Amino acid sequence: MKLVPLIFVDLDDPVTLAGPSIGTKHAKAIYVDLAVWKSLLIQYSSPIVPGPPSAGGGSTFDFYISTSGSDSNPGTLASPWAITAINTKQSTYAGKRVGIIAGTYDVSSLMNSTFHTPVLNINGGPNSSTKTYIGSSDTNGFYKVRAATIDAKGSSGFYGGGNANISSIIGQGHETNLGPNWGNWIIDGLKLTGFSLWAAHIGNYDGVGGAVPNAVIQNCEFTGGSGQNSTAASGVNLAPIVVYTSDNCTVTNNYLHDNFGWTDNSHFSAMYIWGLGAGHGVGLSVTYNTLVNTGNIHSKEATQLNSTIAYNYIDMTSKTPSGGPSQNSTGIFGFNADGNTGTLTVIHHNIVLSYGNYISTENDTGQNGWYTPCRVYNNTFVDVGTNTSGAGGFTAYEMSAGLVPMSFYNNLYWDAGFAIGGYGYAIAPTDEFSVLDYNIYGTGDKFNTVAAGGQNSTGATQRTFAAWKTSTGGDAHSSTNSTNPFTNNGARALQYQISSGSPAYQTGHVGGTSGGALVNVGAWDGIVTQIGSYTNGVPD
Repeated sequence: MKLVPLIFVDLDDPVTLAGPSIGTKHAKAIYVDLAVWKSLLIQYSSPIVPGPPSAGGGSTFDFYISTSGSDSNPGTLASPWAITAINTKQSTYAGKRVGIIAGTYDVSSLMNSTFHTPVLNINGGPNSSTKTYIGSSDTNGFYKVRAATIDAKGSSGFYGGGNANISSIIGQGHETNLGPNWGNWIIDGLKLTGFSLWAAHIGNYDGVGGAVPNAVIQNCEFTGGSGQNSTAASGVNLAPIVVYTSDNCTVTNNYLHDNFGWTDNSHFSAMYIWGLGAGHGVGLSVTYNTLVNTGNIHSKEATQLNSTIAYNYIDMTSKTPSGGPSQNSTGIFGFNADGNTGTLTVIHHNIVLSYGNYISTENDTGQNGWYTPCRVYNNTFVDVGTNTSGAGGFTAYEMSAGLVPMSFYNNLYWDAGFAIGGYGYAIAPTDEFSVLDYNIYGTGDKFNTVAAGGQNSTGATQRTFAAWKTSTGGDAHSSTNSTNPFTNNGARALQYQISSGSPAYQTGHVGGTSGGALVNVGAWDGIVTQIGSYTNGVPD
């Protein structure tokens, strides 16, 4: 038997790579069988998913902004700029580090009716290696996560500064105050509140300018936004984070909670991902985010290529299926890819609490199926009530027969005593799965299939679990379960860790095949150490 070294690294304290070897700080190696090593490599290396971002403690800045600053100042810690310097000092700070000093910044007077435009419009860095960095700072000039709050309601008393305003708070768009550098920027550790339609903004609604490259939103908090009293929100897709056009966009370790859309609540998500301009988005990474009482992760009009949606905690308890179409009540919706070759979408290690609508790899504009591979694995789905309408647990279609684009394995459903509704645990074409196994379902015995090559639910046939296995040719080692599989210890995602005595404990296989190493079924597979966002090492 051939043994090879498998190296583990503490991602909270990364080591420095040096030549062919790896540093020893917080790293260790064990030796495993070659077959196990290969199976781990297949599952966890394509695409590579980074660990949670560093908190950045101890970092200082090139320029500073304070609540009492002035744009006529030099921007030093002793003599900082005002918040408007993000617009007026673009050429000065491009590619530099800007610290927003602790305090609350009332930008309600800046909010306006300019369509789809951030009032604080970032000028990016000159290239991907020299990004503009805008982060939260303590009063001594050091990075401090969420010390700085930008408030769009402020003294105005109106969300978004006024009921007719439709601007966002911060990001990059083309209508006003745009610097010469498109993309290459980072927003880190800010708290954004008081917005009505959007808070953070990437790209242009009409696609002008093409995709924004290398934008990062990390360690931020989005809360206290509401479109309920807006006179401009009807029929508009609202979200704390909106990504219109992007390449290699990263949204990681953010806490989105207690935000509300317009009164119909059907055009509201936590994140809207559009992919306009070039016709698609490329390389989107949405990882380690916590979403509570704020909507879902929603890929909308155009297709996404090589997306990674992983390690997110998504609580859809406040979003019943009757409150809007299924694309707004499903925890993760969309992200299907078009006919481009060489693309891979992965949706893994997410925990989704909902009324039975967990993941739907559809698209809400008619492009309902998959051409290219998609892997959906090691997710945990928890029912919070009976779904009496809408879609079902996992919904996926394909663009033509014989493509077998979908892998679905090591996923864990927990019904919590609620009846499974909609299309049940899954609806998919009979020939869609290249890998389908080691999943654990509830006891509702309700599945649906459509004909090979099916692009929608037309002709759906309800099946029992046994008939589902026969018709799809998969799920041979999958099972049903009526026992609570969780430890129920801790807050947020932590309570859904796998109990050592449950059917989910060490019954999954890496890669969804019998040759893969044993792991837990569900998001807490026994390997990952963080799901959802953390602040100072504590779950949000």
